[in-house]
Amino acid sequence: MAELNEHDDQRQWFLRINGETVFGPVSTQGLVVWAEQGRILPGHEVSQDRKKWVQAVSVELLDMRWFVDDGDGELRGPLNRMAADALIKSGKVSASAQVVAADDVEAESATVPPAGEKRTRDSMPEEVLQRRIRELEAMVSEQRERLSKLSDANALETVQQEREVLAALLKEAEAQKETVVRNAEKDARANERKLDQLRQQIKRLEQQREEAAVVEGAQRIEALVADLAQASARAETAEAARAAAESRARASEAEWEEERMRVKALGQKLEQAEARAETAEVALAEAEARARAGEASLAEVLNDANARDIGYQEKIAELEKMCAQPPEETARFFADQAAVYELIGAEVAELASSLEREKAQAEQLKTWSAQRQQSLLERRQKLLKHLGGSPGDMTRRTVREQPSDPQAARLRADLENLRVTYQREMRLAETKERELQEKVRLLETESSRLLSQIVAGEKRSQQIEELEEQTRQREHELAVERKNREEERDQFEANQRALLMRIETLERAAKPSTPEEIQSSEARSVKLASWMRLKG
Repeated sequence: MAELNEHDDQRQWFLRINGETVFGPVSTQGLVVWAEQGRILPGHEVSQDRKKWVQAVSVELLDMRWFVDDGDGELRGPLNRMAADALIKSGKVSASAQVVAADDVEAESATVPPAGEKRTRDSMPEEVLQRRIRELEAMVSEQRERLSKLSDANALETVQQEREVLAALLKEAEAQKETVVRNAEKDARANERKLDQLRQQIKRLEQQREEAAVVEGAQRIEALVADLAQASARAETAEAARAAAESRARASEAEWEEERMRVKALGQKLEQAEARAETAEVALAEAEARARAGEASLAEVLNDANARDIGYQEKIAELEKMCAQPPEETARFFADQAAVYELIGAEVAELASSLEREKAQAEQLKTWSAQRQQSLLERRQKLLKHLGGSPGDMTRRTVREQPSDPQAARLRADLENLRVTYQREMRLAETKERELQEKVRLLETESSRLLSQIVAGEKRSQQIEELEEQTRQREHELAVERKNREEERDQFEANQRALLMRIETLERAAKPSTPEEIQSSEARSVKLASWMRLKG
């Protein structure tokens, strides 16, 4: 009953993600399919007029009232029941995970996962990617089974909706790619500026080392040299990290460009598949018309059968009525039937005698026919002899036999006209026959082409599903790459802060702290004139 209500529901829905991106319109059944695929998550909103938006989890028909408990106190959801089952089957959560209803979950249990677990998940992008791939494969297999049960019209509508979703995802991916490239360029410029600052600080440290070498001993110099080597190593590490980040950014940009071209090519193929699907839909309409005609003929046959049943019922009623009559009426009826039987027997005997007479007449006709055939054969032989081997022979023989017969000449002219007319009609008939045969071949070819287009449309639907899976995989890879970039940026900033703190420590250590050191530094800063220096 629920499936019947979903099919009868003619409402159109829109889906809004992050308060910006809007997908749709989509039918109620399509919206339920999205929820079962796990594409509708907590925080997403739905609307029928794009004016009044409500939380997707509050829509009852989506059945988003299930959580996935991984057994460690982490809850994911609320989700649709099929989406939650697919998440468990994909292996993305632990083997002890189970689906729990929202009514059984306490409010305080729906918390953010611990930071340690989040770092553990973030540090394993390959494992997460493989789990996501398995999850998508399970979802795709389930959706293929679901789409195989839908009608062709619903499948075409779903293909159109998937095309719009893919276009929106492509646009969003391009925007994210541009953002990633801009962030990478900004990070590269910031890294270059920081490296310049580090080089300047290293130069200052070298100058301080040279100055400290005059005052302090070799131990101080070795410590400064070690610190300088560490600072140089950190600078080289930062430079290598910057180069690696730039190479990853270039690789990501090339990969996104290739993905964009692939999606564009698939879009063109999708348009061709839609054209073929429209042609297949026309063929389907014709098939439906033929089916309706067949149903009409079946209805006529059924009406005939009903009429026969009514006649049989009337006969049965008459027989029952006859059985209900008194004995006198029954005897009278059987006497009448006996008289009728005698009359029919006499008529049968008369017909038998008539049949014998007909057989005799047929034998006579056969004899007469044989004689007629013999006379016609003799006439034919005579005409063939008169005809000769060619029209010229016949003409010469006719001229010799009847040189001045105008009636024969007129008959010959009529015969020639009839022969020409017969040949022309034969040619026209052959031409029409060839045209009809050609039309039959064309119709057979068109039927084969329509069947192949239907098969191609099904293949295109499978390709679209594969494209959706690839797009989701790319989104996940982009999220992992963005997370790695953020971790690298945090690591770089931590290294920079440590280096700055080390530089400040070295600067403080290089400054004189005792009065004697201050006095000695001031004495070194005083320059004596050449005539005041002692001569040895």
